[in-house]
Amino acid sequence: MRNSYDGLLDPWKRELITKRAKRLRMRQEDIDDAEQEIALALMEFQYVKEKPNGGSESTTLTTIIDRQLRLFCRSEARQRKRAEQCWESMPARERADEVPSCEGVVSTISDVRQALASLDERAKAVCQALAQGTPVYLIAKSLGLKRYNVERIIEAIGQRFSLLGLDGQGDAA
Repeated sequence: MRNSYDGLLDPWKRELITKRAKRLRMRQEDIDDAEQEIALALMEFQYVKEKPNGGSESTTLTTIIDRQLRLFCRSEARQRKRAEQCWESMPARERADEVPSCEGVVSTISDVRQALASLDERAKAVCQALAQGTPVYLIAKSLGLKRYNVERIIEAIGQRFSLLGLDGQGDAA
């Protein structure tokens, strides 16, 4: 789902963000996240024609957007690297079959097992990785999928569980 900035950010500025991000070969989900941060910076920026600041408004905005995108990409790379290091340094027994307990879940273990059995192999692999606390991008990497595809599988799993009444939204007895 795309971000909405109705009346807050000119459409051409938003298109400029997307265009510049695509030149950096950013993924769409990263573009959406970066767009949120950059939109704030652009809303605060006031272009003053009389002030000699190096160029036209679009040139100035391109410079600001490129700088913000580079910062965003570096930050994302550092965060990804820290997550991988944390995951790899975690003892295997902590990554194994431990599923955190949840208060208010009224479904029985057999209901959950039955729901899991009805999933295809890829969805089962995603469920198991999520239960182990694996980040989505590492799940995607291990299954040879795009992050977007893993997120769609997670969404489908959630819908399946919800249809079976296993969403944790039921009335507690």
